[in-house]
Amino acid sequence: MRGFFAAVVLFVSMAAASAQGMDTNPPAEMKAIDFLLGDYQGPANMHAGPQTMPSTCTAHAERALNSRFVRSTITYTMDMGGGAKMSIEGMMLLTYDTTAKNYVGWWYDGTSYKVMHMTGNFEGDKLVLISDPIDPMVPGGTPQPTRSIWAKTADGVTFNLDVKNGDKWDPLMDGAFKKV
Repeated sequence: MRGFFAAVVLFVSMAAASAQGMDTNPPAEMKAIDFLLGDYQGPANMHAGPQTMPSTCTAHAERALNSRFVRSTITYTMDMGGGAKMSIEGMMLLTYDTTAKNYVGWWYDGTSYKVMHMTGNFEGDKLVLISDPIDPMVPGGTPQPTRSIWAKTADGVTFNLDVKNGDKWDPLMDGAFKKV
């Protein structure tokens, strides 16, 4: 009986994969984000209105799931004063949707149980991803989209995260990370 069940599960899995095209090759557009791969570290700033909180960042990005995705893990560590430190971890999955012709990402954050969904493309030499509206940063606020901008530098990457505020973008975070 157990063998029959396993055979049925295998058959259904293969049928579902076949219906999806069962192409294990990554889209050619994934090569454009190779600059994100590797190990990085550097300073980052978190912005809360006029206040800036400096932090240090470590990150690792690698190909995943038949190289169709880039999986990155990021840790920001902030000095809270008096020798106390606080770390915030996050993980992103990023791929290219050949049907929609854009990059699609999902950000998982250690400060929330919710997943941020983003889509975008290159604007010049910068990867720009816009999220679906996220929960407001302040109680009673309106959900707003965020904008993530990644750019390759001679020795690493820069990153900016902004939040939509009316018809302008306000900074939430920025950083310059060197490949190690």
